[in-house]
Amino acid sequence: MSSNIFETPISLLNNLLEHLTSISQGRAVPIDYKLIDNACLILKGETSLYQNSENRILDQLVLAVLSIIRSNNTTSEAKDASVQVLDSILSHYEFDQILEHFGMKLFIQGLESEKERLQILVIDILSRADPADIIANTSVVLLLVQILNDPESSIALVNETEKCLSMLASKGELVRRRIISDEVISNFRKIRTNPKVVPRLYDLVLELLPIVPNIPDDLYLVTTQEITSSNDILMDSLTVSFYHNLLVQISKNISLRPILDRLGEQISYISRIFCDPTFKPEIGNSDYIDAASFLCELSKLSLQKFVDADSSYHIIEHAISCYLTHRSCRYLLSNINPTTLESETIFLKNFKLEGITTSIYCNLIQDSKILTEELQVNTADIEKLSVSDFLKILLSLVHTKYGLHKLTRDWSPLITNLLDINDILDSDIWRKKLDVVGELYDKRSQIGVWSQKIVEAYGLMRNGHPITSEADVMDTTGP
Repeated sequence: MSSNIFETPISLLNNLLEHLTSISQGRAVPIDYKLIDNACLILKGETSLYQNSENRILDQLVLAVLSIIRSNNTTSEAKDASVQVLDSILSHYEFDQILEHFGMKLFIQGLESEKERLQILVIDILSRADPADIIANTSVVLLLVQILNDPESSIALVNETEKCLSMLASKGELVRRRIISDEVISNFRKIRTNPKVVPRLYDLVLELLPIVPNIPDDLYLVTTQEITSSNDILMDSLTVSFYHNLLVQISKNISLRPILDRLGEQISYISRIFCDPTFKPEIGNSDYIDAASFLCELSKLSLQKFVDADSSYHIIEHAISCYLTHRSCRYLLSNINPTTLESETIFLKNFKLEGITTSIYCNLIQDSKILTEELQVNTADIEKLSVSDFLKILLSLVHTKYGLHKLTRDWSPLITNLLDINDILDSDIWRKKLDVVGELYDKRSQIGVWSQKIVEAYGLMRNGHPITSEADVMDTTGP
């Protein structure tokens, strides 16, 4: 039954229908891949097929495909080939057209299918549902959640499912209500108790909270008892990482701020993970930075809550005592809200700038008081660093008004050193120098006598020649 070049599109599709019908009836028919491939080319390319409302061949092909997929008497190969045909047909339709032609049953059967390729195809179409609320009173949302609860669901299928749920929720009020219905929440709670799939719930919660902020918090608040009794190192690590990501999400959405007031337990045990080497030592070791990331984000999101945690667990004291040997402590001091360190007078007065502490210094100088009153670092200390670290510090300085003033008025020899960095072979060094010179160029009205030299340097780096005209100035503003 293989196709040939003399067949018309309709005759080829009729041959395909006959072939698929034979397969759906359980006959021992070899799959004609050449026929299927040629037919799929026609189905994808012949737009006229979809413009004739009286042409029933497409409907008949879809019914034959669904019959093959549902049958217990057809092979996995036959099901895969059938999905290929269905994909070629449905790619021409919008969601509402598919719904009109084939009904909601097509989507339900697709989600209930054991063929992942079909599930992903259907999920992709459902994501485009408009209005999204048309699926709210169906079993679609529940079936999507059940896919997440299946440990056998692949990463690709899970990702498409989470994306679909988020998109539908963002477009439909009734979908949002459906998501927090008793039936769906009950299925979410099944995921919550299954360590094999609970990370999927955490990922989905992060996507849904800005859209559905009233998701029950028992779905994502892990208690002290749970974390203490857990022996799953990976799960513990994922939990801490989730709370860091949750704080990031809260920082972006003011409507989520009330959640922060419900994170007391989580703040406590994550602080303990960071500070107490006997508590969760597998994830609280010196190289583990997720707990430090959480605490840094907390210090920026709610300074008072961080101060409260610090008073109980001595977070900063621990970081200062161990930063030369513990990567996690260096990370915390490099990313924490520097305001929290203003009172650490002894640490600041004795701070020694070297390669390993450059990132800490770059964070400290984001605080005006620390830069201008506390630190004893001078230009000679900065000049001793590697070129890469030297440029990192200059970039940190020019990002703030007081840092720029310090650089151009008190530490001007550093600008001379910057301009003397030439014959650069390392692309990373070249990019870092361009970043610093570019920042100074953008602020050239604030840098006094250095303005002309910076304009010339920027022109050389961007255009290969000094800036000599207004046109050159405009050229440097491009990407």
